[in-house]
Amino acid sequence: IKYDKASIFQLAKTISKTYRLPLRIIVFITGFIMIFCSLFVSMGSTSSLTLLVIGCLLITGLDTPARRRALLSYNSIGQHDIIGKYSFYANKFILTAGEQISEAEYSKIIRLVEDDEHLYIFTDRTSAFMLDKASVKPHSFKDLMRFLSENTGLKWSSVFSLFTFRLNIVKRRAK
Repeated sequence: IKYDKASIFQLAKTISKTYRLPLRIIVFITGFIMIFCSLFVSMGSTSSLTLLVIGCLLITGLDTPARRRALLSYNSIGQHDIIGKYSFYANKFILTAGEQISEAEYSKIIRLVEDDEHLYIFTDRTSAFMLDKASVKPHSFKDLMRFLSENTGLKWSSVFSLFTFRLNIVKRRAK
């Protein structure tokens, strides 16, 4: 995978969506209530405008902490792109990225998450390894997902979004 500014931001955003979900929901609901009150509760125009602006800032700023963490990470690697290469073995995998080598035993993995383009392997609640599905070789990314599930005893989950949350509700009701 190519670790550039965009992919590092995507990784930080996924970590935030995976482990900071309750806080994200509270901030979203608070922003929504502020916007609703500014539009439908009678109060002075200054108060309404203030609530509207703050509500909009809360909702649009949901990814600001992740963006800040991503920028710190990108700056820590010297603000240049790094190509990461993964190698998988019987009891661990190794990531070689530039001059750095990181390894993780499968027994230390706490969560497996996927989205449309990437696989995320969490070793703790604040960091994860990110793999590009399209670059998995010589096998398919589905084979790699199966291999990791078998070796970690974990199931894959999807990155949370309001759209996938709604689809899961519809699926549960259909059963």
